Amino acid sequence: MSLLQGSKLIGIVSRDGVPKALATHNDDTFVTEIMVREFLKIEASKSLDETRRTMAERGTRIAAVYDGANYLGLISNQDIVEAFSVQTFVERQKQMRQMPANM
Repeated sequence: MSLLQGSKLIGIVSRDGVPKALATHNDDTFVTEIMVREFLKIEASKSLDETRRTMAERGTRIAAVYDGANYLGLISNQDIVEAFSVQTFVERQKQMRQMPANM
C-alpha cells in the first residue's frame, strides 16, 4: 500500500507489515510506525526482467515505479510473476494456433 502526501510517495506498508505490527504492539499502531520510508525506486522504462533482478539484488519484494519525478505506482514480485505467467500463456496459445490441425 502506498502512502502519499499530495502526489509524493512518503512510505509503503507491505502485507507483512500489518500482521507484524499487530503481533508486536499491544496498543493501536499508527501507520507511520509501520511504514517503510526507504524503498526501491524503479524507472518505468525498465523491463520487468530488469526490475525483477534489481529487486532480487536489493532483497525487496516491492518497488515504487517512477516516470522521472512522477510516482506511478507500486510493483511487487507477485505482479511480475503473474505478468510472466500471462505472457507465457499467450505465447503458447499463439503457438498452438499455428500448428497444423492434423497433428
